[in-house]
Amino acid sequence: MQPDPSHETTALLTIDVQRDFALPSSPAHIPGTLEAAKRIKDLAHEFRTARQPIMHIVRLYLRDGSNAEPPRRAYLDAGNQLVCPGTKGADLLDELKSDSAFGLDADLLMSGEPQEAGPREWVMYKPRWGAFYGTTLEDHLRALDVGTVVICGCNFPNCPRTTTYEASERDFQIIFVPDATSGVYERGLEELRSIGVAVLNADECLSWLQAPERVSRRACGHLKRGDVTTPDCRGVVSGSNPILERRLAAITCHAPRRGQLRRTTIAGAHACRGRKLLIRA
Repeated sequence: MQPDPSHETTALLTIDVQRDFALPSSPAHIPGTLEAAKRIKDLAHEFRTARQPIMHIVRLYLRDGSNAEPPRRAYLDAGNQLVCPGTKGADLLDELKSDSAFGLDADLLMSGEPQEAGPREWVMYKPRWGAFYGTTLEDHLRALDVGTVVICGCNFPNCPRTTTYEASERDFQIIFVPDATSGVYERGLEELRSIGVAVLNADECLSWLQAPERVSRRACGHLKRGDVTTPDCRGVVSGSNPILERRLAAITCHAPRRGQLRRTTIAGAHACRGRKLLIRA
């Protein structure tokens, strides 16, 4: 049985939106990150307004590269700096901050403790690609009664994508925001949809936060405006995607032999197999 979204907490996870990865002047610049940060700013504002939790996940590399992923150790061992503790490059972009004077406490973060960045807002250090690996993120989210995570950030193929799969392994409901993430590509989005992730752009996500029943009907790629037959939706109705389950709770079931339209719940949708489901605009 899926949790009622009106009685659970949704958390925003921003991944690696740091100056060294975002600014064009940086050797490690990831194209599109500054543009994505503008949408992350909008999301963070809405989460703060709604008093929903925000977790900013960051990477910090020691100067000798000893805590880096193996592919990056040679680069750091050669004397290059990248999100090095105590440098400006490791800092969050200003777009993510509620207070522009906020700075990272690298010692606290690398000890494994979250750093408070505002009311119901924290920064957490991760030692590898995924935000859940080797961190207390899951415990922190569970303590806040979080059931749904909204994921966005820097360089989709690496850390945001890995974090999304880790969240799925832990049975969180997931919304991924592609226009608030750099490095996105369509095949990757289709693969997220195939494991039950709702893919919403920032405006759709903002609408969902304000009224969860208004999630876009094309979010997971299974349903679109017009008629669809229930075999296409059967896996969705049975619980493979809770975002779509909530959406299906508001669709209309058409029984051709009576020519009637009637509202249906998820339970009612099971009884509609063999008929047509009409998705209203």
